[in-house]
Amino acid sequence: MRQRLRWAGAGLLLLTVLAAAATTRAPALNPMLLWLPVGLAWTAGLWWLDAALRAADAQGQALARREAQMRTLADNLPDTVARVDRQSRYLYVNAAVRQAAGLAPGAFLGRTNAELGMPATVVETWDRLFAQVFAGGSAQRVQFDFPGPQGLRTWESLVVPEAGDGGQAGEVGSVLVISRDITERRRLLDALRASEQRLAYLLDQTPAVIYSARSSGNFAATFYSANIEPLLGYRPQDFLADADFWLDRVHPEDQPAVTAALDSLTLATGAAVVEYRFRHRDGRWRWLRDEFRRVEVPAGEAELVGSLIDITDRRHAEDEVRRLAAELEVRVAERTAQLQTSEQRYRRIFDAVPVAIHEQDWTDARRLLNALREEGVEDLGAHLAQHPEFLRQCLRAVRVLKVNCKAAELRGVVLAEGQPRTLEAVFDTPEGAGDFVGELQALWQGQRLYTWQRRQTLPDGRPLNLLLSMSLPALDESTDGTALVCFIDLTEIDRLHAELDATLASVRRVNRELETFTYSVSHDLKAPLRGIDGYGRLLLRDHASRLDAEGRQFLTHIRTATQHMGQLIDDLLAFSRLERRGMALADLPLAPLVHGVVQALPDSPALRTARITLAVPASLQARADAQGLQMALRNLLDNALKFGRPGVPLAIELGGSAQADGRVTLWVRDNGIGFDMRFATRIFEIFQRLHRAEDYPGTGVGLAIVRKAMERMGGTVRADSRPGEGAIFRLELPGSP
Repeated sequence: MRQRLRWAGAGLLLLTVLAAAATTRAPALNPMLLWLPVGLAWTAGLWWLDAALRAADAQGQALARREAQMRTLADNLPDTVARVDRQSRYLYVNAAVRQAAGLAPGAFLGRTNAELGMPATVVETWDRLFAQVFAGGSAQRVQFDFPGPQGLRTWESLVVPEAGDGGQAGEVGSVLVISRDITERRRLLDALRASEQRLAYLLDQTPAVIYSARSSGNFAATFYSANIEPLLGYRPQDFLADADFWLDRVHPEDQPAVTAALDSLTLATGAAVVEYRFRHRDGRWRWLRDEFRRVEVPAGEAELVGSLIDITDRRHAEDEVRRLAAELEVRVAERTAQLQTSEQRYRRIFDAVPVAIHEQDWTDARRLLNALREEGVEDLGAHLAQHPEFLRQCLRAVRVLKVNCKAAELRGVVLAEGQPRTLEAVFDTPEGAGDFVGELQALWQGQRLYTWQRRQTLPDGRPLNLLLSMSLPALDESTDGTALVCFIDLTEIDRLHAELDATLASVRRVNRELETFTYSVSHDLKAPLRGIDGYGRLLLRDHASRLDAEGRQFLTHIRTATQHMGQLIDDLLAFSRLERRGMALADLPLAPLVHGVVQALPDSPALRTARITLAVPASLQARADAQGLQMALRNLLDNALKFGRPGVPLAIELGGSAQADGRVTLWVRDNGIGFDMRFATRIFEIFQRLHRAEDYPGTGVGLAIVRKAMERMGGTVRADSRPGEGAIFRLELPGSP
């Protein structure tokens, strides 16, 4: 094209020159002269146009080179670069799109995301984003997840508008999309965010407050964990806003020690610990344990990093422990003095008691026996008979630690200057060796108490009846091996027993004579009493008409007195027989016995109107004499029937129960007239009465019989009452084993 323009220009120039020459030769051709400037101008224009075309061609080549360079640059970028037109069709994509989407760059050109088979959510997101950029003309940034060849990845894209080639000014012709894979960066950011959240949670939950502060000056805070507020009532910003906030609230007495520890801290010192009081927001002083160290901070001055914990309770506990320790020291001193006094008192009693006492250490002898048992020996007696040297070894193993004066006198055992000695010298006779064998066998069999008794003759010829009572240690070597041995001289006791036996024989003889006398007197008295009563009855029956009213009254009084005297004699005989009769103790079921006593009560007006309740468990048993217990219950029931309140229906309860200590209680409860507890013991004495015979008949022997019967069975009787509120009599008996 440019070549043809050059040839045209040259021809036009030639025609112009020829026309000018012809005009010169032929003046008649003057109009041709007009074409000369036109041709010159046209020629110049063509040459200018050629130059411009040559410059445009050079500029196009340069632009093509730059475009190739930009394509080379874009194709070698790790980020994806794409150009999209207003119909959301791709005009250009770089080579990185192959790794991102798994498609060749050429597959994108002229196609939309929907035509490329992108997920619907991705198509919708990008169509909406392209519409916003084309409409608004401003760049947009977006993050999205894309399922590429490497799996689901997170991308961040920058969408930049590009001006169009024509049309209105400012109109967006296409958009440039630059996308970067931020999956790893997002993972790191999520991990960092989670780590920060975990650190914040740990700082909030830990009982220690974590802080940092300047390492000099007033040690102003640079960081405090949020859990400072529940600890001291202040917020972290309270410490950060005021440089003197922390130091101003340290107890004035503790400030010098705290600041000295802080000032002396260096990087080489390591951690330091101080304890001080700090004023809580509510005004109380709290004890804090502050552990801190000096650390270097990158691009800054060194800082203090530390932790605070509340030790108020610990300090109070330590103060309390110190107070208790001081009290304990005082108590220990007092107790030591008491023990010394007690030891001195024990020593005096130990030496003064008239019983010979040894304190012996059987630790080594016990070890010998345990070794023998480990060897498989079962019969210790046979082993000792076959190995007498083992017996001597055991004698030497037992050490006598202490003896009192009586032991030194009785057995001749003396400890020189308080030094222990063995039993070898004590049991130096065959008879003594036999006694020691018995002690060894008792220890072997696990007996804790061992006794023996035999007669000895002292060196002075005086006979001695000796009783040994020994408290042995356990065969288990983990326990104390001390044994306490008492030697009791029974000679004097034997003499006293003989005197006591003679006295008892004399008392029994006197008691028999007294019982015989009582029995005889009672029988001798009953005959005239029966005669008096009989003659009185005959007089009243046969001769009452010859007597006036006063005479008849006198005879009635005589008969009443003789009948009372007869009842008294019968009761005395019963009391006497109770003392003489033998005991037949047995395990008795109490429910049928009580029922039998109630059934055997003689008929009377009081019995007919009384309400009697039985509350004795069928399984209840006691060790008792059947006749004696029946007699006691019968007398108690007689008393209950006798002492009713006038006009009040009589209610009597017979009950029983087993006690925690194994004993059994029977009771008789009534709602009668009761009595004053000042006379609770007097009523069980013979012939003792609290009421006149005219008001309530009786001899005063019944409750004495109850007491005597219970004493003979090893039981007791007691009474509880209030005047007008009835009474309860309790019989306590040994339980059935």
